[in-house]
Amino acid sequence: MKRLHQIKQVVFISVLLFLQTACGTLAAVPTATSASAFAATKIPLSQQVTLTSIYFREDGQLPTYTISAQTPKFAGVEDERAQVFNKAASELVQHEIGYFRKNVLAQMPVHPVSSGSSFDAQYTLIFQGDRV
Repeated sequence: MKRLHQIKQVVFISVLLFLQTACGTLAAVPTATSASAFAATKIPLSQQVTLTSIYFREDGQLPTYTISAQTPKFAGVEDERAQVFNKAASELVQHEIGYFRKNVLAQMPVHPVSSGSSFDAQYTLIFQGDRV
């Protein structure tokens, strides 16, 4: 009987130590809420940059033409996303100017029948979200 009582005590203490060790280990594991709390404090790119523009104008004679463009550009930060946007916007405007020169100006007579041709590229900011 005394021996059975000692075995119960040893088993009880072993289980107690096992649970204490297991619970202590669980507390050291990082949780997803700590990572999301860090992400929530990060400032969105849209609040770090300023939307500016680069203006371009070209006038020509024989044939008479005007090319003007306002290309949007993010300024104020060297973030890779802003640089990708700046490059894409510039390439888009340059592509359209090239199209105008190749397909409109090249087809015009030297002595114009009209007052000339023009290409004007502009933009309007209609929405600014956090996922710039």
